[in-house]
This record gives sequence, C-alpha cells and structure tokens, in this order.
Amino acid sequence: MCIPQSGSRASALTNSHGLGIALARGGSGFLVGHTGSMPGFLAGCFADPVRRTAAVVMANATVGMRCEGLVVDLLDTLEQCEGTVPVPWRPSRDVPESVLEILGVWHWGNTALSFAWDEKWLVVSNPVRRAESHRFVPEEGGTFLGTRGYHNGERLHVVRNDDGSINHLVCETFVYTRTPYDPAAPIPGGHPG
Repeated sequence: MCIPQSGSRASALTNSHGLGIALARGGSGFLVGHTGSMPGFLAGCFADPVRRTAAVVMANATVGMRCEGLVVDLLDTLEQCEGTVPVPWRPSRDVPESVLEILGVWHWGNTALSFAWDEKWLVVSNPVRRAESHRFVPEEGGTFLGTRGYHNGERLHVVRNDDGSINHLVCETFVYTRTPYDPAAPIPGGHPG
C-alpha cells in the first residue's frame, strides 16, 4: 500500500499516493497517511514508519487549513530537533549457508553495495550514502525474493562457475560482481561470454 503508484508534477513529486495511502517526503525520510474532510471539518494524520511517530491535526474549518502541510511540518520539526536514533546493531546468530557466501561488498558497474544479513533479510545498502537500497528474503532453491526497494518482487539469482564458486549475482538486468566491471561476468543486456 505504501509503494508510490502516482505522483504530481505540480508538487515536484514531494508527495504521491500508494494504494489508498498518501505518501509525503518528510520526517526521517517519507511519511504515510492521509487527509480527510467533510463540510465544516478538516483532518490530517501522517506517520513516520522509521521513527514510529505520528502527527494528527483536526480542525472545525472548511477552508484555509493545510492539514497535510501542518502534520508534515510537525514531523519535520521533530526530526530536526531530535534526530532519529538508529536501532542498535546486534550480530545475527544464525546465518543461513545460502546467505553466508554472498555477504560483503558487490558492485553494480562501479557502484559498491554492501550485502549484510539482518536476522531474516539480506539487506543491500550503499555504504557511501549510508542508505538501504534493497531487501531480499531467501527462498528455497538458492534464490532471494526482493521485499523492499527497487528490486521489490524481483528475484536475485546466484550464478556459479563450473567449479561451484560464485561468478556473479543477477536480478533482472542488474549484474552484481565482486569487482567493478568484472570481465568474467556478462555485460547486462549483452550475450553471455
């Protein structure tokens, strides 16, 4: 419900809609919620899913009240004055064998990405921006299903050499290699070596 389905050029894509949920840029990243009205009343409620905080505005007015703007401003102010505290890191106890061999740094072209295990997810993040890019869950057969980010709903495959070692990872047309532009891996969209 919270994956953007539509946006507006007029708002410069600062807000959009998922499936029945309004999305807005603000707080610790993006906010989810909605506004509402009926003759004589206006309301707005948005939540910051990372911080687990929310703001609600209700007014007995019909015009002039920026219900979405006010709740976004409140959550932005909270983030500016009391920044989000990250969840403390705790080491994972049980890492599945299929995950162990793909942990570490992989490259998409020359962009380095960190593959880490977080209890039940393979989390791919950009170490330069310190931002999560994708999240996968292991499946039977050695594939990983995207559950968050650009690869949501897509499958990550481990491609092996004849000796069983890993050559590269592929998710749709994205090829991930251990070194930038590894010549041993296929060129995305090209013919295999």
